[in-house]
Amino acid sequence: MAEKKMTDWHRKVLCNFDNAWSATQDMREQIIEAQRFVRVSGAQWEGSTNAGYSFDEGRFEHYPRFELNKIARECDRIIGEYRQNRISVKFRPKDDKASEALAKKMNGKFRADYQETSGGEACDNAFDDAVTGGFGCFRMCADYEDEMDPSNEQRRISLLPVYDPATCVFFDQDSKQYDRSDAMWAMEMFSMTPKAFEAEYPDSIAAGLSRDETGTQYDWSTPDAIYVGRYYEVRIEKVKLTAWRNPVSGETAIYDEEQIKDIVDELTDGAFELIGERTVKKRRVYCGLLSGAEWLEEPKRIPANIFLSSRYNGRRSFVDNQERIEGHAAKAMDAQRLENLMVSMIADNATQAGGDGIPVVDVDMIPVLSPLIGRSATKAPGVPADGQSEKQKRRY
Repeated sequence: MAEKKMTDWHRKVLCNFDNAWSATQDMREQIIEAQRFVRVSGAQWEGSTNAGYSFDEGRFEHYPRFELNKIARECDRIIGEYRQNRISVKFRPKDDKASEALAKKMNGKFRADYQETSGGEACDNAFDDAVTGGFGCFRMCADYEDEMDPSNEQRRISLLPVYDPATCVFFDQDSKQYDRSDAMWAMEMFSMTPKAFEAEYPDSIAAGLSRDETGTQYDWSTPDAIYVGRYYEVRIEKVKLTAWRNPVSGETAIYDEEQIKDIVDELTDGAFELIGERTVKKRRVYCGLLSGAEWLEEPKRIPANIFLSSRYNGRRSFVDNQERIEGHAAKAMDAQRLENLMVSMIADNATQAGGDGIPVVDVDMIPVLSPLIGRSATKAPGVPADGQSEKQKRRY
């Protein structure tokens, strides 16, 4: 029964992934095209204009194809200004019950975790992706402070970068909020080589999630990569809460049904008074690892009540009930293409221009060539075609 339940859950996850990918495929391709336009040399002659005029049909092959990448300079300027004034977290007391000293400790703890982990790189990478393409993301996880000490159960938050999130991060399509806090599921994909997958999961089936690899936007390192997904799902579960009063101090403490299991004997022995109980709905998050065939790690409940993948958008709007995301480069790509085309055409015309050279000939040839040289001052000299006769060619 439990195995069938996990199989049905896995099938539901694959359906969620397929729906999210098919609904956002066009937008993700546009994000990747914008990122390539800014960062990849030669990519400004790929794709098409906003009106659908394609640059990939070979009509511009004879041009030198210069790139005056002004958009990259603008994106670098925005990124540089952000790095001089980074957004940070500052804890403040919410009310009189919280102390200023505790807030300072929280600020110090956050700064230490941020600097000791990849916090700076994770946030900078998310902002860079949001500026260029419109969609950035970073991931949080709870690691042990000292993994070599089995007695130390203290954990710290680690911030990890998510590279190329437009191809690997998916959220619930029914969510509308900017930070996706109302989403009921999320998934982050990553690739493994077949050898690495077999070494990590020797008893699992080497099958990956289906993924569309068509188009010139994707630069795959190998076609034999296996894609797996880290899946988060929110479940609203009913939880029983109980309130206990300390007979000495009069303070009240609230515990849920899981917390009360370990301390119920201490409460009853200490003459704590049960003053009330209530059943409420509580948000809980489960996280698991899956391939296209099965669960590699079955979902387990994590301490957080939010997704550990946080997204950052550039410009975001909803049009025709569809989320639209774009970065700084999206609105300037057509103008940049036009400028590149004009400069390339001017350079091409300059290399093919003729008639401005001074010929060096024998004195006996001047009477024959003087009429042709005179006409060359008014119009470009004719070039014999391959289909002309030998007599016509000799006239030139």
